[in-house]
Amino acid sequence: MKVIDRDRESFVSSSKNNQYQYVIDKCEEMGFGLYVTNPCFEFWLLLHFDGVFELDREKLLKNPKVTAKRRYVEQELRRLWPGYKKSSYKAEKLLKDIDKAISNEKEFCEDVAELENCVGSNIGKLITDMRTQ
Repeated sequence: MKVIDRDRESFVSSSKNNQYQYVIDKCEEMGFGLYVTNPCFEFWLLLHFDGVFELDREKLLKNPKVTAKRRYVEQELRRLWPGYKKSSYKAEKLLKDIDKAISNEKEFCEDVAELENCVGSNIGKLITDMRTQ
């Protein structure tokens, strides 16, 4: 199993060298599940809040800098979760809303190949798979 935080510059992608597809192919070849959140892990955290549906999907995908220190996704997460800090947060607060995050994820892209260029996550699929094993 591989879990990837899909930051925009994480992979080189050109017609001659598509590293993202290479990772997908290698994981399939090795029998690994590949789990990705795009544009970044904080998007998975945003999925725990229904306010995620009010956000601009293009801005979510591009995740531009909105301050000298923060990008759009983190800024919106901080707005929806007062007190959130990237370096230290109470994950147990999110546990009670894990089913909401899994459900909310279904409204975004979950296909690992499409996650190269689409906003979404398939971490919910990972959790669902783990629950059934």
